[in-house]
Amino acid sequence: MKNFLFFSFLITTQSISAGIQDSLARYYKCSALLLERYPKSNDKKVKLIKEEKLSGTEACEDLYQGLHFNKEGLLTPATSRSLKVFSSFQKFYNSWIKLKNLNFETQDFSNTDYYDINEGPYHLTYSLFSKEHFGEIFKGNTFYKAKRKSSSDKRYFFDRDIHGFRFEVDTPFNKWKIGSEDSDEYGQQGPNRFFDRPQLAEVGQLIGIRKINSYTNKIFYRDTDISFYPNKPKGAGVIGTNPYLIANSSSLNRKVMGLFDYDRRWATSVFRDYLCLELPLLSENDVLKYIDKESNTSFLTDSKCMQCHVTMDFMGATLRNIERYNTGDDDGNFSIVASYTHSVEERKRFKEELPTHYAKLFKTSPDGILYFRDIKGNLIREKVENLEQLGQKISQTDAPYYCAVKRHFEYFTNYNVPMNAFFQYYQNNTKDPLIRYLVKLSEELKEKGNLKKMITQIIASPYFLEKK
Repeated sequence: MKNFLFFSFLITTQSISAGIQDSLARYYKCSALLLERYPKSNDKKVKLIKEEKLSGTEACEDLYQGLHFNKEGLLTPATSRSLKVFSSFQKFYNSWIKLKNLNFETQDFSNTDYYDINEGPYHLTYSLFSKEHFGEIFKGNTFYKAKRKSSSDKRYFFDRDIHGFRFEVDTPFNKWKIGSEDSDEYGQQGPNRFFDRPQLAEVGQLIGIRKINSYTNKIFYRDTDISFYPNKPKGAGVIGTNPYLIANSSSLNRKVMGLFDYDRRWATSVFRDYLCLELPLLSENDVLKYIDKESNTSFLTDSKCMQCHVTMDFMGATLRNIERYNTGDDDGNFSIVASYTHSVEERKRFKEELPTHYAKLFKTSPDGILYFRDIKGNLIREKVENLEQLGQKISQTDAPYYCAVKRHFEYFTNYNVPMNAFFQYYQNNTKDPLIRYLVKLSEELKEKGNLKKMITQIIASPYFLEKK
């Protein structure tokens, strides 16, 4: 139906100058993308375009340029049109992350209500509608929480307990529980510890994103009196949110004690989701010094294996203090998976050698190495002392900005440009004008960090209207 309407639009503009046709086509296309509909016949911008008082790019830019979040985190101005644009961008950014299962190795399906899997992508949307540099998405431990509204009762996805009993969310009856009376398979024991009706992820229409630095949900770690806030991010912005750490966890109910416990899945996901890169990202020559032909661990003896392991393990080591575990029993109450950060007791550091086993490894300083070849062929080898420093180093590399440009360009033009095209551009001096154009956008995004400007440049480009 949309194709028919767009064809009808083209027929009715045959008598209009080429410049006006171009502007109308741009406005119609960006409206279809961001509003999920074509402009109505009485649209004021269409009239201004036909009068040559407004270009198509300016009409498109007007859909998002003035949008921002106020002090309460609400989108401003909040109209049906602006909220639709907000929703479209958010759905686009949600698609960046691939692993969304918060119930990994657990039956605590209440994780889906307790955490918001899109917490990481909220960083991206906040960057778009704020004055923050895009690179800031990899920094800090601020909690980004969606603000939503709903005309109906807030029924959550899992609003019954394990026995099928349903209670109102705000009922005095408390079905959210931490810990158990007797020790169980997870080593939890001691008195029952209950949530006091925790704040859950909001449901309904998205109307804002709030930056929160204080927390209400508080639990105790296992059978101790040590309390912590399970919603508080661990640092490094998008890659250190609790939902992202849980959904991309390599293990559950296990402390990091050696080489087989490092978070390889998380490290692989970070490269894929936010840098658009797939392992291996090192050559065999890059990893030769890490090969141990005498090792009983098979991958340590094989250079092909180590091309991935050196990148994954050195990066995953920055999470070795963090333990993801089930907080309670499935005994008729809801419990969650939480990420607890163990305190550092030893300033023991690995010197580019990861221990095959060390009982207190999870209590050592969480240093690591960001180690890979970037899209320009340069060897990145940055030692970091913790997760936050890892995020800062990632923000200084090229790939996140080339990745962001690649994905926005594909969303607006339907061109799927492989990341390898940039590598070929730098290695072989490729003359392709499209790649040269995207390189220019990427370098500018890295310098200025302005997503809105980059989007406007894409809409204004000749590629926006090319059929692909």
